[in-house]
Amino acid sequence: MSDQSFKNIIFRGLSGVIIFSALAMGAVELWSITIVEWVVLMLLLLWFWRMNNQGKMGTQKKKVSLDFSLPDFSIRLFVCLAIASWFFSIYRFDSMLSFFRLMTYVAVYYLVVNHFNWRVRVRFFALIVALGAALSLLGIGQYFFGLNHGWWNSPRLLSATYVNHAHFAGLLEMAIPLNFGLLIGLNRDEVSGPFQLVKWRVLLSLALGAMITAFILTQSRGAWIVLAVASVILCITLVKQRSLPKWGMAVLLLGLALFIGFLGFAEDGVAGRLHTINMGEESTFLQARLTVWEYSAGIIKDHPWTGTGIGTFAWAFPKYRPEGFGVRFYYTHNDYIQTIVEMGVLVIPILVWGIFVILKRGFGRGRDEFLLKRATRLACGVGILSLMLHGLVDFNFHIPANMIIFVCLVAIVSRRENGSRDSSPSPRSGSE
Repeated sequence: MSDQSFKNIIFRGLSGVIIFSALAMGAVELWSITIVEWVVLMLLLLWFWRMNNQGKMGTQKKKVSLDFSLPDFSIRLFVCLAIASWFFSIYRFDSMLSFFRLMTYVAVYYLVVNHFNWRVRVRFFALIVALGAALSLLGIGQYFFGLNHGWWNSPRLLSATYVNHAHFAGLLEMAIPLNFGLLIGLNRDEVSGPFQLVKWRVLLSLALGAMITAFILTQSRGAWIVLAVASVILCITLVKQRSLPKWGMAVLLLGLALFIGFLGFAEDGVAGRLHTINMGEESTFLQARLTVWEYSAGIIKDHPWTGTGIGTFAWAFPKYRPEGFGVRFYYTHNDYIQTIVEMGVLVIPILVWGIFVILKRGFGRGRDEFLLKRATRLACGVGILSLMLHGLVDFNFHIPANMIIFVCLVAIVSRRENGSRDSSPSPRSGSE
């Protein structure tokens, strides 16, 4: 089997996992995440089998190093702490299931880091854009034309194949920046001729329009805010680096202005969702979350070093919730607080360092990067930052479909300056 054929198998396998998990309501059910875990395990075993046949198993171990500038270091520490939390878990069965899920994400990370060269990455970006656009069109059909979506009982909120509208918005938070990166970065050096360039720009523009429309109609206030913040940071980065054409900056700024203007001045239910952030009723944007966060502090106080065990928040919280608080919360709606509850305060420096390293790689200035690579790298950074910020008020990191795409983006930006992992030139050079 040639090296390129093997990489194609890895890419197609992970592509199948991404598409399946998005269509299977985000893979939030046990049956669907089990299928995802088995497929990823098969791909991992295939990789090990190939390395063993090539005699690289021994040499591969010698290359492993704890480089503090790589996300790998934080990932390994996080896994070790997750194992330790299992021994102190209040419900080890759920901790075991959560650990299997965590190791699935770790496997996806290393599969992407080791096998997604530049050509494969472009195909991955196109896949995510196509998936986001297709689900957006489906969601628009549900919203306006009455297509069935019985798994989500609010016709006012667009959710496509996802159970929750905010989690579909989480997918679009990563797909929209990638679409924009491809649209800005494509030029005549990456396509076969002017006609092909026009064709791809038209297709990408249509996809971007569909996704932005669906993103607004999800009415996820947290998603609106975090993508706007991440886009502003992108603008600042682009101005500082002077790395993209002026017309691209104009398109981005115009899009932001129209989006903010729509939310600020529209009088329909979509704009009304944003206005409720400042209201004081019990059902407002942050009220229930603030209550959960406040009483989660009691869990952390009682289990500061070991946590309650990975994946056990739903079992720990009922003991601490206030009297009369009848809603059962399976998640804190803040992935960082939930991680501290389940794994203890020792996870805080790991999370802080990991976030710092990942964002530095996503928004840092690459060396000798051509336009498309620079644009898509920054787009990955925006998608990563958006989901990280959304994690402050929701639980997208507990949605397998979104987490797998997020891990792929992290692996792609991690690969950028990692020795020979990313030495590929422009796609037209033919060296890959």
